[in-house]
Amino acid sequence: MSVEKIGDTNDQVVYYCNFSSGDDSDDGSYGSPFKTLAHAFSKIADGTINDGDQIRILTTEEVSETIASTHTSTIEALITGANPTNGLVDGTRQTLKWTGDDVSPMITLNNSSIDYLQFANLILDGNATGTTGAEHGIEASVANMHNMSFMNMRFTNFTDSGVMTNNNANYWNFSRCRFDHNGESGLEATSTFFAVIHECCFDSNGHYGANVGSVGRINNSVFHNNGNDGARLHNAGLMLSNCIFHGNTGDGLTITGSGASTITNCVWAANQGHGIVPSSSARGSRVYNSTFYSNRQGDYYASGSGDDYLVLMGYTPGASGHNPDYLGATGDLNFTPSSQWPALGSGVPSPFKYMGITAADPGYGNYTHYEDISIF
Repeated sequence: MSVEKIGDTNDQVVYYCNFSSGDDSDDGSYGSPFKTLAHAFSKIADGTINDGDQIRILTTEEVSETIASTHTSTIEALITGANPTNGLVDGTRQTLKWTGDDVSPMITLNNSSIDYLQFANLILDGNATGTTGAEHGIEASVANMHNMSFMNMRFTNFTDSGVMTNNNANYWNFSRCRFDHNGESGLEATSTFFAVIHECCFDSNGHYGANVGSVGRINNSVFHNNGNDGARLHNAGLMLSNCIFHGNTGDGLTITGSGASTITNCVWAANQGHGIVPSSSARGSRVYNSTFYSNRQGDYYASGSGDDYLVLMGYTPGASGHNPDYLGATGDLNFTPSSQWPALGSGVPSPFKYMGITAADPGYGNYTHYEDISIF
């Protein structure tokens, strides 16, 4: 078998998929790639693909039925798009596009022993038209699947949600991912779900941008033009920084659950509901150095009484005239702040520095066209 060895100990193997020229009877090497990701997944199940190995996808693949990950042991494997000219992982993204007749998930993770899978540099396209198309991009169909990572991914055009798990799933990490144009939510994970969301965009989904249970940290992310709330988070006690909630049909951000959250350097603008709505059980949540502008029902709504339900420190309210001034044209996703914006420079330095122009800027914006972002 002529496979590629990688890693310091030369014991990690790279397998390739090429839908255009591959054959599932071949050995999966660069010169003789598999045809389908489904076949590569079967090689995880039978023990051919092991811990630390990689599956690199070289071309757009048409997916006509659900790809099921059925292996029963913990495998820390990477499934990633790669450059077809040399097989390297350089940020090149490949597309998995649904062509099936039924409404089913594209990829299911359906064994509780599945942990530590990593997905990177892929566009999952549900090809939804009306009521037809794939239901979800990734579906965790059983409980207790932990430590999943998604990097430089796009989940688009699914009939339901881009990623769905309503079962116990902890430590899922999303970095530089986009969830857009899905029929329901971009990310739906309302059960126990401890996650880190970093530099992601949730836009133009039919319902919520993100509707999730337990979230540890969200930073440098955009929630824009969703059909209900930009984000609905069913726990408090989270850390949220450098995010934009703009132009959502519902509230920009709704927080339920108990415990105080800490929110820093964020923007709530042009939402049809309120900017932020914390539940009465999220008493003591604090918002630092943030801007509210032109939210139809007001900057915030606290369902309890008293001044400690939502503590606002150093924020600029809608009445102050700090209209967020972005460099991007209306309708695109470039939220880089203009130098003319009065709030520029008013934020506090953040350890999650990504957005903005200066070290002390509010972290507002600079969500670039993520198709150009490479994580490698």
